[in-house]
Amino acid sequence: MSGPRIRIGNAAFNLLKEAYVKARYSKHYSITGEQLHWLGDLAQELARLVETVCKERIGELEQIASGGMQEDRGDEGGGLVARG
Repeated sequence: MSGPRIRIGNAAFNLLKEAYVKARYSKHYSITGEQLHWLGDLAQELARLVETVCKERIGELEQIASGGMQEDRGDEGGGLVARG
């Protein structure tokens, strides 16, 4: 998974992190119910993205461990190639 979806995930994470920090450390932070609902939806989408990426990576690592594939850490940041 790469490209726009990762950028959206990063943007969502940064928004959530900013809201968390401001809410935790600023006495003056406030948020409307609508904004809170929107951030909750964003958190759920981010969780789905993380789950998808992690499951894909676990699958790749399981293939490597079973000897079916080997990891290729080239310029693109990795991937799998068939052994043979």
